[in-house]
Amino acid sequence: MVQLDYRDAMPLSRQIKESIRKMVITNAYHTGEQLPPVRQMASKMAINPRTIEQVYLELEEEGYVVTETDLETKT
Repeated sequence: MVQLDYRDAMPLSRQIKESIRKMVITNAYHTGEQLPPVRQMASKMAINPRTIEQVYLELEEEGYVVTETDLETKT
């Protein structure tokens, strides 16, 4: 799971993105595995769902994840 450091100067969105990216690279998330839904992840982290949407979009643009539907984002 993604751990946030609220005292870090790095923006939360970047912390989340880097954490997920590392999990994909190290196979903590396996190819084809569904990532947590946007609302679920945002709720667990107590952050705005738009932040998670943006992170997933950036990871998709970089080739780390694939969005198959509006509801599923997979590695």
